[in-house]
Amino acid sequence: MKINIIIPTRNPSESLFELFNSFIKMGDIIGRVFLINDSPQVESKIIDKLISKFSSNYRIVVVDKKVVESLNIPLKLGPSYWNLGGARNVGLFFSLAFSDKSTFSCFFDDDIIIESVGDLIEYNLKFGKINISGCPDLSRLEWLELYLKYKSGFNVLENPYIEELYSQLSGSVSSLILRYTDLIDEKESNISNISQREELSGGAFICTNQYLGEFFFSNWFDEDWLFFDLIRKNFNTTSNFTGLIVKHNSRKKEILSQESLRFEEVGKIITNTIKYKSPNISLSESLFNEIQKRKIILNKIINKYLTLEGCSDIVISLNNLLTFLSDLNVLELINKIEEYNRLNTSLRYSREEIITKIRQKFL
Repeated sequence: MKINIIIPTRNPSESLFELFNSFIKMGDIIGRVFLINDSPQVESKIIDKLISKFSSNYRIVVVDKKVVESLNIPLKLGPSYWNLGGARNVGLFFSLAFSDKSTFSCFFDDDIIIESVGDLIEYNLKFGKINISGCPDLSRLEWLELYLKYKSGFNVLENPYIEELYSQLSGSVSSLILRYTDLIDEKESNISNISQREELSGGAFICTNQYLGEFFFSNWFDEDWLFFDLIRKNFNTTSNFTGLIVKHNSRKKEILSQESLRFEEVGKIITNTIKYKSPNISLSESLFNEIQKRKIILNKIINKYLTLEGCSDIVISLNNLLTFLSDLNVLELINKIEEYNRLNTSLRYSREEIITKIRQKFL
């Protein structure tokens, strides 16, 4: 039994070498490694160096926008916009093309490092969670919630995961925020291991190829939740923890980036609408209601930051975000959902044709 590794990367950094160096811990279980280069510029000295160093150890297949364009398939790599969902979909098809349905596919973001393997594949495992240490999986707004808790001791939204993080970290909250964000500038100290969220993470998970190719990733923030939910419901399956432990060695996030805050909020609104929509309410009304909920959340956070000194830049940024949400066009969000539904249908319908094209070109 082999496992294919799928690694989406965009403007790759030296951190990729840490991930490839850690593959040795997986032994000879690795089938192929698909490096999905989603960079607008195909040429990469990092990838060239990586291939030179590791190609004798692993069967590495580099896929970039030129490769995808040559296949003439309904997927893209290297656009100017965020495309992680698209890159994962490309990797999914290549894993299917280079293996049979008995193979597993393991998805890793490019800032993951394997720490230990243990019993990787349990009996009858189909859908596996990977134990993740390091950077917690927080949106920018959640980082601001944690920072607010650190500054004031107040959990404004009563977010249970923020409370859990704060309790675990005790006196080293500032070190975590310093290590993974640009919010504070203090001397860094050691960070203890922290518990991750219970749900699956698109940044590191494993799945049997029997489930791949039926559903696909969307291209908005929280894109992994919808993919996991469709698999669980349609295959009547659950996810179990594997013995694999990895570290999320995330780069520092620019927390107040208005473009990123807006992108994440739109993704949250769409995902939460799909997740909680009542069958008795129209899609447009559900989206409108979700926008109002996000505005209430924002107002609570802003009002608390207004009481703290030295946080004017945060207040300004969040007020700008609030204005953006007030001006959101519900029809544009509906179009995003409908576009994803069409893509899902199209990719499922043309799945075998896409796989055949990949095999003809590479095998």
